[in-house]
Amino acid sequence: MPYKLGFAFAIFFAACCTCQEIKPDTAQADPAQTAAAQSVAVISGTVLQADTHVPLKNVQVAAIRGAKAEDAEEVEDGSAPDRKFSTKTDEKGHFEFADLLPGTYYVRASHVGMVMKSAHAREGMLVTLVAGKPQTLNLVMLPGAVITGRILNEEGEPMPHVAVGAMQYVYTIYGRHLTPTGNTAETDDKGEYRLFGLQPGSYLIGADPGRMAYAEGTGVVIGPESGAGRGKSNSTTYVATYYPNETSPEQATPIVVKPGDEAQANLSLSRVPAHTISGTITGLPAAKASDKEGEGYRFVMAMREGSPSPAGMAMIGKDSSSFKLSSLPAGKYKIVATQTGSESGSYGLKEVTVDSSDVTGVVISVNSTASSHITGSVRAEGEAKLDYSKLLVVLGPQAGANEQSDEYLAGAYAFGPRADGGYAQVKKDGSFKMDLSPSPNAYQVVLTAQGADFEDWFTSKVLIGGKDVSDSGFKAAEAQRGPMEIVISNKGATLEGTASDARQKPFSNAEVIAIPSDLKLRKRFDLLHTTTADTQGHFKFRGVRPGEYVVFALEDSQSQPFMTDLFLKQNSSQIQTVKLEPGTKQLQLQVIPAQAQ
Repeated sequence: MPYKLGFAFAIFFAACCTCQEIKPDTAQADPAQTAAAQSVAVISGTVLQADTHVPLKNVQVAAIRGAKAEDAEEVEDGSAPDRKFSTKTDEKGHFEFADLLPGTYYVRASHVGMVMKSAHAREGMLVTLVAGKPQTLNLVMLPGAVITGRILNEEGEPMPHVAVGAMQYVYTIYGRHLTPTGNTAETDDKGEYRLFGLQPGSYLIGADPGRMAYAEGTGVVIGPESGAGRGKSNSTTYVATYYPNETSPEQATPIVVKPGDEAQANLSLSRVPAHTISGTITGLPAAKASDKEGEGYRFVMAMREGSPSPAGMAMIGKDSSSFKLSSLPAGKYKIVATQTGSESGSYGLKEVTVDSSDVTGVVISVNSTASSHITGSVRAEGEAKLDYSKLLVVLGPQAGANEQSDEYLAGAYAFGPRADGGYAQVKKDGSFKMDLSPSPNAYQVVLTAQGADFEDWFTSKVLIGGKDVSDSGFKAAEAQRGPMEIVISNKGATLEGTASDARQKPFSNAEVIAIPSDLKLRKRFDLLHTTTADTQGHFKFRGVRPGEYVVFALEDSQSQPFMTDLFLKQNSSQIQTVKLEPGTKQLQLQVIPAQAQ
């Protein structure tokens, strides 16, 4: 069962004592000091530059207990002093964290102009600490890559205030997605930008001029522009453009950078004919006087094929059913209509193709369903006494194997408070209740635990009206037939072992993945398991539902299409199929290198 480590742990500090000479024949170890030394752990090490092996001084090193380094900003030193630690390297590149509680830590180094040499540099290096056993690390850093360029308009004039970002296609357990790296910049008055601190790799560079934005003081209009007169408007607009000068990321040319490279990507933005899509939404419930502020509003979004963000969006008043999306270039769109509300919600989708003219008369039919009120309980098999208040029940849309539904993807960009599904905190006695948002798709149940005590538990059954729907999922109407009963079991499997390279040496920070052999079961989020090997290549899964799984280890999962049949076939010699039963199973895995595609 997925779980999060608790946020509050006390740190035990040994009492300081005055040093004094002790004769060898009378020396006795202080029991308090011995106990203190055995109850804490130490991380120390050196930060080196990869190409020169020179120690790096003044490097900021962070160690975060039970959280990835990329989430470090969410952990404040003052509010959780026992969870986040930081220090700087000395003249010899050395650092040390003393008196740490045993557990799992992510360790990351940061320095201006440098990046960590690691396939998981954003998360940091995973370290498992055992009391009384110090860990010594060698953190290696590379000169960061830089991509610079200039953004001009069709007249050759600089375009200021244009957002430029670096993106990468990454692979996750749910498929391939175009993902922003977080490296963004805005062009200056010369139209110039600079993206720095990039890991070696392949990037798409995109420039987004924004909607209805104006570059103040320059006279350059970035938003839509219309012709004069009362005739046809001849509206044009700037659109998001990808290097070299493509309007779709699928046609963009990637820029490959090595450590310390400074590449250039200039783009020229041109106005293109802008069109509108207008129409009506049918099936919407009438606004109620009892609607709270912020409820009952309708949102319409134009999702463009291949684009990670909406091409256009409009908010419609509570009493209106008409919509109009402006400044859209030619292309294929999915027009998504949603309505927010605590008691009811609506969703509809229509595919629209824009050629050389405006599109009118689009009718989007929505499914309007009152939110379902779900009640249920969680119970454990056997006589175990558990604090169920640590559990959270999450109901999410069920996607097909290896893909997410259109509704789920569209919902990710909704700016209103709409979200398919629901969640509830379980009470101490195991009971829960929630409002379930409407959806035409089936739902699935995922249990999440906050804190310890549930690492070895998994969801055994989800019963509605006596029927087990854990594999098949369920519709909202089915949940009205009676209370939901979620049965959990601690008779799961533990899978542990070592990930190694081709020379049988431990491979630190390898990502280990276990997925059901049965394709139909891969749509269950709680049966898709991932973990990261520590510095010794050791990995461990706990609370795995018994069954047959495909298990493998990757050097860099984000660059490897590991959920495709072709990848699994090409690397079959390094992939193991195991049947897991209650108890512990040992496994040795050879890491599939990143270049193996």
